[in-house]
Amino acid sequence: MVGLVAAAVHCASRTATRGGSQSRHYGLWARQASRSSASTGCDCVHAAQTRHAVAQFSELRVNCEARRRFLSLSAKGGRRAAHTTAEPGWRFHSLRHFSTDEFGTSAGGSAGAASDASKPNSEARAYNTLLMTQEQNVAVVRLNRPKVLNAFDDESTSELLAALRACDQDRTVRCIVITGTGRAFAAGADISEMATRSMQDQSAQDAGAWIDSVARVRTPLVAAVNGFALGGGCELALACDVVLAATSAQFGQPEVQIGTIPGWGGTQRLIRAIGKAKAMEMILTGRRMQADEAERAGLVARVLPDEQLMAEALAVATVIASYSAPVVRTAKQCVNLAHEVPLSAGLKAERAAFHSTFALEDQKEGMLAFLDKRSPHWRHK
Repeated sequence: MVGLVAAAVHCASRTATRGGSQSRHYGLWARQASRSSASTGCDCVHAAQTRHAVAQFSELRVNCEARRRFLSLSAKGGRRAAHTTAEPGWRFHSLRHFSTDEFGTSAGGSAGAASDASKPNSEARAYNTLLMTQEQNVAVVRLNRPKVLNAFDDESTSELLAALRACDQDRTVRCIVITGTGRAFAAGADISEMATRSMQDQSAQDAGAWIDSVARVRTPLVAAVNGFALGGGCELALACDVVLAATSAQFGQPEVQIGTIPGWGGTQRLIRAIGKAKAMEMILTGRRMQADEAERAGLVARVLPDEQLMAEALAVATVIASYSAPVVRTAKQCVNLAHEVPLSAGLKAERAAFHSTFALEDQKEGMLAFLDKRSPHWRHK
């Protein structure tokens, strides 16, 4: 995510003063961000964000000759490059950069071609704690430990991450639906496995860090919450991009009832979803929130009858998967960035991302299709 901020600041600084050195641009932005954070009374938080972003700038120094060479090679390979100047080269590079995360592939290279999109694949992949299928360009991941209400143990979290990695690197998968089997979406951590662990065990394992990897998946995630979403189950839903809930769904962070606190993002993501007042009440009392209240609070997008939940989740995922993969992934990253940086940095990042889409073939196709009054034929690049 910081790479996106760095890309935005880099583009903004190049536009403002093309003649100055990059190091002066970085220093100027850092000083401006520090003054801005001081004026709002958030010195420590914004200063930390500034230092983190500035620390990443050096990774984005792409020299003009390298950019020209990249565009030249792209043109020889048959790709459409709008210009051969350094600035559009940077924009194309920046789009590829902030569409890349720990899984190691970029949006420009991971999305399938149009021919791939038409190949249905309903073959199930083998996991011990999951059921995984694919319908057209939508993967469906079902948490499958119904006897313990799909509670997470080490094996199930490891398999969930493996499944999401596989989907993120699959050229035919453009949206992922996560749901649970039986009476629950997920009832949190498996307490029988966790109860005897020590502080050293939890710290050495960095327990809970896996959920951050879920949130960093580039492919859009749709949570279809059926039944209980408690503790880690609620935190998994919070890490997804679109949350749909059945009328039977219940959300909660009951960790105080067993002598601990939310540790997989509950104290941070829940407040961003529903505000401090409701989040504090839920976390301090362990109270469960019913589906209709969750919709009113902003925790879920929509509530559906239980029997319609999966059909609607698949319909939403199919719509998302029908658009340009790099554009959808870029939009997702920009929206998620809003929770992590000040408004000014987010706006710069959004503009840089918007400008970068004009290096995509899909942007040209989408706008030409609109003018020609026809459906676009996405190439996902």
